Amino acid sequence: MSTKENEVLRDGMLVMFAVFLLPIHLLLDALALSILWRWFLVPFGLPEISLVQAAGLSLLGGFIAHQSNPDCGETKREWFKRLLGVTFANPLLALFIGWIIHLMM
Repeated sequence: MSTKENEVLRDGMLVMFAVFLLPIHLLLDALALSILWRWFLVPFGLPEISLVQAAGLSLLGGFIAHQSNPDCGETKREWFKRLLGVTFANPLLALFIGWIIHLMM
């Protein structure tokens, strides 16, 4: 295989992995949102939300707040690291910080 073919294959694998991470990302975001909602908004009289409702709110919030910069000069490796960070670190960090605040209430 030539170098160009290897690069195309690697790019295809990255795209497939990104597509595989989408439902995991949505599930983790929805789980974090539903827990944070229960901790901080239900005490104010708002009803609890289901995981499906939290997933919808997460998608809506992501759609509204999305910012794209295709000319940022990001390498594929940097893009992949950011993708993993957004998928796992963001919801888990939000839950951890929310948990600490919830303990102080």
